[in-house]
Amino acid sequence: MTRAFLQLFDRTLAAHARNVEGGQLRVVTAVAPDATREPNRALIREITTHVGGLFIDASEQWEGVSDRGDAPLEHILATVGEPPLVEIQRDGDLVLARHPDGPEPETNESARTFLGLVNALLDRRLLEAEFVVLIYDESELDATRGQAAWEIVTAQLRGMQLGTVRTLLIVVGAAQVNYRRHCARNRGVRFAIQADQLLERRDWGNNQADIGRLATTTEPIVLFLAAGASASSGMPVGDVMRDQAMRRLLSFDGPSEELAERFFAYSREIHQLLPGEEEMSLANFSRGLTLERVLFLEQQDVAGHNYGPTMLDFAERHRVALERPGLSVRAVQQMLGLQRRLVLVTVNVDELIEQGHDQQLQVFSSEDDFVDCAQYLADYLANGGRVPLLKVHGTVSRPETVVVSVDRVARGLTAGQEAALDGLLGTTDALRTWIYVGSSMRDRDLIQVLGLPRFANELDEWWVTPFSIPTIDQFINEHRTQLWRDAQRRATPIERTITETADVFLDEFGRLWAAQNQ
Repeated sequence: MTRAFLQLFDRTLAAHARNVEGGQLRVVTAVAPDATREPNRALIREITTHVGGLFIDASEQWEGVSDRGDAPLEHILATVGEPPLVEIQRDGDLVLARHPDGPEPETNESARTFLGLVNALLDRRLLEAEFVVLIYDESELDATRGQAAWEIVTAQLRGMQLGTVRTLLIVVGAAQVNYRRHCARNRGVRFAIQADQLLERRDWGNNQADIGRLATTTEPIVLFLAAGASASSGMPVGDVMRDQAMRRLLSFDGPSEELAERFFAYSREIHQLLPGEEEMSLANFSRGLTLERVLFLEQQDVAGHNYGPTMLDFAERHRVALERPGLSVRAVQQMLGLQRRLVLVTVNVDELIEQGHDQQLQVFSSEDDFVDCAQYLADYLANGGRVPLLKVHGTVSRPETVVVSVDRVARGLTAGQEAALDGLLGTTDALRTWIYVGSSMRDRDLIQVLGLPRFANELDEWWVTPFSIPTIDQFINEHRTQLWRDAQRRATPIERTITETADVFLDEFGRLWAAQNQ
């Protein structure tokens, strides 16, 4: 992870150099696995020391005291939680945080870690430091303290003056990103390290500005919904299902990092590598490994249009999800009645959007359905009607329509599906807005069409994803950037990516879009 941590410090220090106004505290948050454990802890300490910063490990601070007097900060820290999780005590000029019920932290790791974070923010050394790196281990916190800690570092410190500190980089040790917490509305992390890659998010205010501008349109708009839009309903995203399918196929319960390599070796040994895969590097094979590629092997043992183990598990999860749809689904359903010429395109095979809203939707899911889709779209865009829902990979209740394996993907889109997508283009003088929500842009059948120049030239495209994703960046760089530059339009991935979860985006967009009807 050395490279990713070095990039994190480079980005943070560059911003620190620009933040020269005294008293203006800038809090930068980052989530990284094992950040508080060796060798990562030592690496963070070494880099911090090398650049002249102050390193604080919250795990060493739970018994600490401070001679700082900072009444506003003390008040905030003392009122966190209900009932309060800490008690701020004073003894003359000394200030320290204690557990409100006595000595519990000596045996309670969660309480000890939380107190360490609070005491770290009261550390007397902050009176003289300008660049501070604070680390704490979120995996040691229970749910209540974990959320309280996150509220402190992402919300409560805003507008505070923390001694002489200009930049406070808080590195949170977490096994994985908790999207509900770490990517919450206006409470999100700025950076995350995953698989030795530094992922970045935009500032909420900038995301909100782009959402607001997109929502003010009175023209037809296309929402392209992928797995991320169903995640909050409890539906597994493709990569989770992919990994589960590989574990089942390989009878392997070891580290996730080994799955792609083992799947590659297994496929090669039984002569089931696809054209071009033999020459791929493991990194490229892993990056492009989709659920459909894994199901290509699993479905070979299944007769007819029946589902194999992975899709049977999906169908059961889907049954449960129908009873408790998430915020993204509810937000889309609320948009259906606005009569604003919304068009929905999805690679999801679930039926969450349709549940209870059949009368507001015109669903296209089979090859026969798509024969007439382009004509319906033309009529709808001109005159309105039921909102079109284009399910290009089929629908779960009709297994014969579902694109579940890479050989089905390799056939490409049908003529009817391609004609329908063409019907959703704008013109070079009147671009049509497409917003891809929760998509990784790895569906090869769609890329073959969406990658064509006419889509770059006649669409105003945006991507919604919690973090920048290499496969989205790759799609834009390969199929869009040069054409957009030639047209003097926004041309880079970061300019066209709204780094929010599907829940946050669709809720905010739907609210602002509905306001146009009032």
